[in-house]
Amino acid sequence: MLSHTLYGYDVSYAWQNYPGQIFIMDQLVVAPFLFISGWGVFMSIRKNPDYARAIPRKKILPLYLRFALVNTCCVLLAAALKIPLTAKQIVRSYCCLGTVLFGRLGSCSWFIGVMIILYLIVFYVYLVFRRKEIAALTAVSVLTVLVFVLLRVMKMPSPWWDTILVFPLGMWTARFSVPVGKALKKSAFFGAGSLLVLLLLLTLSELGYHRGKPWAFLPAPAFLCCALTVLSVYLRPKHPVFAYCGKRALYLYLVQEPVLRILQQLEAGPLGHLRSALPFLFRADGRMNLYVYALIAIPMIFFTAELFARLWDAVGKGLPWKKKENSA
Repeated sequence: MLSHTLYGYDVSYAWQNYPGQIFIMDQLVVAPFLFISGWGVFMSIRKNPDYARAIPRKKILPLYLRFALVNTCCVLLAAALKIPLTAKQIVRSYCCLGTVLFGRLGSCSWFIGVMIILYLIVFYVYLVFRRKEIAALTAVSVLTVLVFVLLRVMKMPSPWWDTILVFPLGMWTARFSVPVGKALKKSAFFGAGSLLVLLLLLTLSELGYHRGKPWAFLPAPAFLCCALTVLSVYLRPKHPVFAYCGKRALYLYLVQEPVLRILQQLEAGPLGHLRSALPFLFRADGRMNLYVYALIAIPMIFFTAELFARLWDAVGKGLPWKKKENSA
């Protein structure tokens, strides 16, 4: 969220002028979501093999409906603000091919599309390899690679394919988490060395990408997710704030793009009138100071995410599969 806030602000300026550059990891910040999703779905299937058959109901449908709820509110807000929209734009937004607010392609729509594809792969693979873990994981990996190639051939925007491969990586990591965890706990030296190597490879990959070598980015999501996995063996934050963010992660991700776009409009309009009265809140070029921007944007994102979570609970209460989803 910090990364996307900086992007919503002014990524080039923030990169050059603020010490928060470490948070500007662009597409890389999405990789842990995909990795953890792969991990979670594998562990759910291992615990209950019948879970795979329920993926369309327990995973795909609730995921898409939550996205559609946020997207519908964006469509209504765009109409209220008299932003011109075509029927094609609206249809494309519901097909996960872009958001409608202020005519900008948002980050959340492609993620929903990719997750639906990945869940469908897992669903169909486990219909064939129900209790054969290695065969199923191999099939999921091969099909994900094929989807990766297909999306590139179709010339889909890079977010659709540049982090997709960490989903099966998350499943494989979950499969071997016990022996790997024991090895890491047995030798702190091995764990520290592994973490340092992964962080070094991640840094080199990111530097190569930001120096104009797009191919250098491809292994970066795997390096990041593996580093976080190693770190989680030794460090497990239990603060309530982290628990809350985990519980509301999907909503935080869905609403941050619309909230940042709205804040940009406010900055150009009502908030812009404060420049003469409170000049210290703004940069020389008229943009709001990054720290002031973040202090406004982050609470707005949390408030909006909580609002949509409660709205979903109210709207989804009467759906026939809602109780089963909550008990999953």
